[in-house]
Amino acid sequence: MIRTRTILSLALLASTAACGGGGGGGGGAPAATSGGATTQTADPTGFSNPSVVSSVDANGNVTSATMSTDSSQTATLDMSEANVNGALLTITAPGMNHTFTLGAANGLSNENFNGIAIYNLADPTDPTGDRTLTNFNIKHETNADGSVSTVVFDVSGNLAASNYGIWSNTDATGKTTALGAFSTGIATSGADMASLAGTQATYSGGVVGYGTTAGQNFNMTGTFTANADFGARTVGLTANVSASDASGAINPMGTLSSNASFAANSPKFTGAVSSTGMADPLSGSLAGSFYGAAAGEIGGTMALHGSQTTAAAAFGGAKH
Repeated sequence: MIRTRTILSLALLASTAACGGGGGGGGGAPAATSGGATTQTADPTGFSNPSVVSSVDANGNVTSATMSTDSSQTATLDMSEANVNGALLTITAPGMNHTFTLGAANGLSNENFNGIAIYNLADPTDPTGDRTLTNFNIKHETNADGSVSTVVFDVSGNLAASNYGIWSNTDATGKTTALGAFSTGIATSGADMASLAGTQATYSGGVVGYGTTAGQNFNMTGTFTANADFGARTVGLTANVSASDASGAINPMGTLSSNASFAANSPKFTGAVSSTGMADPLSGSLAGSFYGAAAGEIGGTMALHGSQTTAAAAFGGAKH
């Protein structure tokens, strides 16, 4: 059952120093209190909705990206005030079991994920724009066995009850063994969803993802807008994304669109995704959730496939 809590804003992530590399985690970090502070721990959102888990071939290329139906795969976000170095994110999935300490933006302009530089563009349609990773941060944390767990997550300061991103695990030799995308936080309560019936809302935020096309890996970033109709129980989402490849080039990919729906009083929605303007048209599935009081935030993941391309992405943002 989702419990109503006062949530520490993830803007904290932009003002606190990131903790050093951590070891592999074995499940969600326990809630904690310090000096009488209120415990503020996000209930886990199962990887079954929303999430994507990918398999990787012998060369580290993504071979599939599918929406998981295994509830044992989880992403848990702990935003207790006691975590002065940032929120704790625990990812448990095939090939991955690690707790990250999320931290402030690092301002990097060329940082690798799955062997490819990842950038954030203020305008996803302008490949010559600022390449500094401003709205996202990337953490590499080394485990006791020499493997490295990596996560890319939102540090825009716009989210108070959720986060989203992509993760990977590499073994001690540097070979990628697992990849995934996540969205997690405190799901909007059924009572809040019921109270919104008959209203509409607009959301905007960021997109981050990864993929492979014709055997070549790429990463992607972008922005999205979403319109939610709580009477019709629909979500229409449009995302503009750009891709970076091994050469360091950034190219606009095109637009991803989804029409999703949700059940009465439920914060979780699902739908189909399709692309426009892409050389290799993509289609697939989307799963997401409303987060926080009065559905103040939204997030989810997408699994995408084309004739030569496989990709996965996560998105998250706040109500206007």
